[in-house]
Amino acid sequence: MKAGEVSEFVYGQVRAQGVSEPAGEPAGILGQVGFGPLGSDPRTSPGWRWLTATWNKQFFDNDEYMRSLVIPVAGTYSYTFRFTDDGGTSFMYGDYDPGTADGLSPTNLGTVTVE
Repeated sequence: MKAGEVSEFVYGQVRAQGVSEPAGEPAGILGQVGFGPLGSDPRTSPGWRWLTATWNKQFFDNDEYMRSLVIPVAGTYSYTFRFTDDGGTSFMYGDYDPGTADGLSPTNLGTVTVE
């Protein structure tokens, strides 16, 4: 993608026991997609920017959220989703397969190169 241009949608899923299983948008879940310095830990590293994602659809027992990115400066960045059900007091961060089952690994985040 090019600096300052709108990306294609990025998708992330969450499963919250007793919340995400029923059909439709779950009450009280906030999804955000963020990008930051390549290989950095989004839980602790400065420089991450977070954008609110929109609920997209039910995917089995998960809820899927989506958002486009606009990254203003050329470079290579990491990106990921995070979710909260307590208004942002705490977040659960995701990465690629197997998701949060093995905890978050900064080396297993998405990567985007901006020209």
